[in-house]
Amino acid sequence: MTDKDLHPSSNHPPIPPTPEDEQFARLRLLRSNRVGIVTFNRLLSEHGSAREALRALPQVAQAAGVSGYKACPEGVIHAELRSARAAGAKLLLRGEAPYPRSCPNSMMPRPFCGPLEIRRC
Repeated sequence: MTDKDLHPSSNHPPIPPTPEDEQFARLRLLRSNRVGIVTFNRLLSEHGSAREALRALPQVAQAAGVSGYKACPEGVIHAELRSARAAGAKLLLRGEAPYPRSCPNSMMPRPFCGPLEIRRC
C-alpha cells in the first residue's frame, strides 16, 4: 500500500451513474453483436445493470469461444440517439415510465419501444 492509497486526492464518493447513463448502456448492450433480447435480459439479470453487463461482455464472449470481442462503440450509440432526437423519437425502456402498455406483450417483450432503427455493431 502506498501513501497515495492512504491519502487519496479526493474524499468524495464516486458519482453514481445517472438514469441516462444506464439508458445509454442498455442501448449499447442491445446493439452489440451477438446480443439479442434473450441474452440482453440474461446479462441484465446476472450483472444487475447494463453498465456491469458491458464490462463483463468480453469475458462472456470469451467463454463462448469468441476472442477479441468488443461491445458496440459508444460513437454508434451517440449517433443513433442524435438521429432519434432529430426525428422526434424518445427512448423508452421496459420497466421505466412511460414505457407504454401497448408495446408487444409477449413472453419476451422488447427492451425498448419506439421507432428506433435496430443496428448491429
